[in-house]
Amino acid sequence: MLKRPLIALADPLWIGHRETYFREFVLSLNRVGADVIALCPEPRKLDSLGLESSRLHTGVLTEPSRLPLLNRLHQDPINTHLRWRRLGDALLQVEQQVGRHADFLFLPWLDSYLRASMPEKLTLAPMQTPWAGLYFRPNHLMDERISFLQAAAKGDALLRSQTCRAVATLDETLRPALEQVSHKPVILFPDITDESAPDPNTPFAKQIREKAAGRQVIGLIGMEPRKGVVTMLRAADIARDQGQPWLFVLAGTACLPMYPEAERRFIEEHITRSQDDAAGSNVLFPHEFNPIPDGPAFNGVMDSFDVLFVAYHDFLGSSNVLTKSSILKKPVVSTDLGCIAHRTKAYDLGLSIPQGDAVACCSAIERVLKGVDWDDQTLHPRHADYHAGHSRAALDDSMKQLIALI
Repeated sequence: MLKRPLIALADPLWIGHRETYFREFVLSLNRVGADVIALCPEPRKLDSLGLESSRLHTGVLTEPSRLPLLNRLHQDPINTHLRWRRLGDALLQVEQQVGRHADFLFLPWLDSYLRASMPEKLTLAPMQTPWAGLYFRPNHLMDERISFLQAAAKGDALLRSQTCRAVATLDETLRPALEQVSHKPVILFPDITDESAPDPNTPFAKQIREKAAGRQVIGLIGMEPRKGVVTMLRAADIARDQGQPWLFVLAGTACLPMYPEAERRFIEEHITRSQDDAAGSNVLFPHEFNPIPDGPAFNGVMDSFDVLFVAYHDFLGSSNVLTKSSILKKPVVSTDLGCIAHRTKAYDLGLSIPQGDAVACCSAIERVLKGVDWDDQTLHPRHADYHAGHSRAALDDSMKQLIALI
């Protein structure tokens, strides 16, 4: 009987959907016949996966603290080096416990390990295992505003190292650019999501239904600037003036310090107005701005939306909100840029608008609620086709391609 390959997964930071991706990757590797070394911030959470101890070996891997002087720098050579060093140490420790070296290393969030251009011998010296990674946001490769020097400051040169065997991406539109910069095979990964049945009894989902009182709901979870929060709130103002019977819902972490002062004040005014029932606001925020855990609670909130808002700002990558759309069968309004726009059109999932255009946003909402496109033709969303390309079965196919590189 052939020995199962031993694949290491490593992600030092679980924010947003990163824990969901990590858990799904562990399960997928197990399904396709690999044993796993899982290096992550909270290994005990993986106990719930129910895998045998001989199939799953865990170790703690955490994110290094940033020096205050580097907080505003996107390129961070010190922490980039520390991440690789910590990874090498953590992997060696678990390998010694298992009594076997990992055959391959996969980084589910490669971006953190390419934060700065650094010498290969310095960066990869602690870790000689063959590796690949999922590059979530290599959008600088397609962004015309990025200068040659800015692009060179990234750590993409590490992709050409001998130990790097491939690059994975969620965005099919970036495949040619990644092949050019890495000189390696590029593997397409599905943008998977937690497919748990929605819990309609989640407190915030109940609050949305009560506040909506029969109105149709346009919703967004996550309030960082790239999510297009300002555009959504401006659209809410226009919709109110037009007398549209809609409720705009924004949930998740507020991230207000990330905004320019004028935009922050604009958002804070909407938050204050929404908390005053007498103001008749058509916007609803949660009482507390906390992350909504992916799974039944997250899906329960999202299932209360009639339209999913994905009109993001200065964001060209993939979003698993489209995968949620395909499962929950909800139309979307997206920005006409990048991967999200490409897929919205290709699968007829909804309508796209120019970035920041709140007037067009209101028009798009009105149309998708009626089920028609810009030419008044009926939308025929291909939810099943989209889901097939972003399912667990599709993930298993991608993992098999990785294992074949060993």
